[in-house]
Amino acid sequence: MQYGPGVLTFAVYMTQYQLLPYQRTTGVLNELAGLAISPGTLQRAVRVAATRLRAPVNAIRDALVAAPVVHADETGRCVNGNLYWLHVLSTDRLTAYFPHPKRGAEALDAFGLLAPFAGVLVHDHWSACQRYPCWHAFCNAHIYMS
Repeated sequence: MQYGPGVLTFAVYMTQYQLLPYQRTTGVLNELAGLAISPGTLQRAVRVAATRLRAPVNAIRDALVAAPVVHADETGRCVNGNLYWLHVLSTDRLTAYFPHPKRGAEALDAFGLLAPFAGVLVHDHWSACQRYPCWHAFCNAHIYMS
């Protein structure tokens, strides 16, 4: 059986944006539309979507590196029972996400966006960010009076 782009787009949306597990997504598609899609078909649809999104994702990353001001932050997330860090670099219109099992310099280097960045980096005064030779500004949300 072949599924149209609308069905597969919905399936990718449910698994990647709504974070519904593949098995539950197949159940939703079966219950709502009578479609018996396998989790393997959903995994293939996600791989195809990732391939098609490679160019726009790279364009976003390039635009962030060229931006005059960006904000960097990270937050902990559980991935398959393990603590991962979701690193973020953003402007008011663009955002790049990068999950990594580490929080520090190793993760930021693997992210690959801060080494070539030459603008103003707004962050929480974190030493891992301060290693980069750009301008630094500290986020007011992290500044407090002692």
